[in-house]
Amino acid sequence: MTPRRFLEVGTWLTLGLCPLVGLPGCFVQYNQTPDVSEATSTATDPNTTDAGRTDPNAAPASGIVGNVVAAETAVAATPAEQVGQAAVAVPSGALTAGSLNDNLNFDTFRAFISEVLQADDAGVLPNVPLGRRIVVSLRDGLAQPVGDARVLIQTTDEPPRTILDRNTGSDGRLVFLTDLDDGTGTTLYTLAVFPPDGSAPLVETRMAQNLEWDVTFDGGVGALPRQLDLAFVIDTTQSMTAELTYLKTEVRQIAEAVAGLYPSVTQRYALIAFRDLGDVYVARSFDFTGSLDEFANRLSAQTAEGGGDVPEALHQALEKAAQLNWQPPGSATARVLFVITDAPPHLEFARRAFDALQALRGKAVAMYPIAASVAYSELEFLLRVGAFLTLGEYSFLTDDAGLGTPHARPDLPCYYVEQLDVLMTRQVRGVLSGTRVEADAANIIRTVGNPVDGVCSPAPAAAQ
Repeated sequence: MTPRRFLEVGTWLTLGLCPLVGLPGCFVQYNQTPDVSEATSTATDPNTTDAGRTDPNAAPASGIVGNVVAAETAVAATPAEQVGQAAVAVPSGALTAGSLNDNLNFDTFRAFISEVLQADDAGVLPNVPLGRRIVVSLRDGLAQPVGDARVLIQTTDEPPRTILDRNTGSDGRLVFLTDLDDGTGTTLYTLAVFPPDGSAPLVETRMAQNLEWDVTFDGGVGALPRQLDLAFVIDTTQSMTAELTYLKTEVRQIAEAVAGLYPSVTQRYALIAFRDLGDVYVARSFDFTGSLDEFANRLSAQTAEGGGDVPEALHQALEKAAQLNWQPPGSATARVLFVITDAPPHLEFARRAFDALQALRGKAVAMYPIAASVAYSELEFLLRVGAFLTLGEYSFLTDDAGLGTPHARPDLPCYYVEQLDVLMTRQVRGVLSGTRVEADAANIIRTVGNPVDGVCSPAPAAAQ
């Protein structure tokens, strides 16, 4: 497995055995960064790029820095990597991205979480004990998903103890992790489900050994969302200059495409722009508006400045996302959050970032993070955990379009590369239709590994 980079109390370290820096496959150790606290942070030079990222105005370098492939480096495809049969040309000015659904590839996700936490010697990352992953899935008599339904999971003792109380996503599902959500070793639970139409709840006893809790209601109580809350958290530090320029166009295209595909769905848009502690602003929030023009104008007004070092104020941005005026539970609403950033939070605030993810999960918000750099395992850790817990999907920018600063190649078993706006629109379509939408072969730019309906399958015998 490719060595990963980890942050330990302000020092960027590398994981792996390298006898000498400079040998092929070895990774340089980054210098120490100063301690940061919210109370004493000072402003950084806005002309300084974030560490670990390439200055977009600098001449392209060659070779590999850390595990970031520099602009002029020719990267040969691995045996598992091949150009998609459609061989789609990337239009000018379009960002490209790949994605992985960790709930469909749970073993891969579990191995990644274990690897990161074992390397976290300082214990700065929040522990995420997975235990048994139970997927609660609600369907009606017509096999339609029962979305935005309240699910209550309690212990069977007296008095009962509430373990989980939240609503399903638009696909009628939610994830229950026995160790993270409970942690007592209980094996028997009471499951109560309250349909969104106000009909009588269904109450059953379920065992933790059964990892699929399928519930079927009589009649047609399921319904697709009538409303969409679509929010964007966007990193606006200087290292995101190139990406922000393109995102301003692509995010509007995504919103317009979704509005055109689902004209009967009432849609609202929110924006959170964030930088770093001590910058002109840390995180600014623009709450939901029903006006696409107003949202687009807010986004267009953002500029990329500040930052200056690797960690950024992602924790505050996620907290503000949880504080948005999301439509309440039971309102037949699909809630989607895109988080686009290239750096982890200051790790003394990693717990706050995780708590914000849990708060978003409690509001039945599906998180679709997009890593603008996968060089930092702490960032990948938090983004993938957020997507996993909320039944979203982890995405990452690629260099197929040749835009922006170089992006590290992800250490993932399989994915398709698509245009970013196509990928994000497809993800929202999946939320609004109540079922995952697979990538269209006509839109696949490149294929890595052997993804089959989102699952990383073994390569066909002829390709091995």
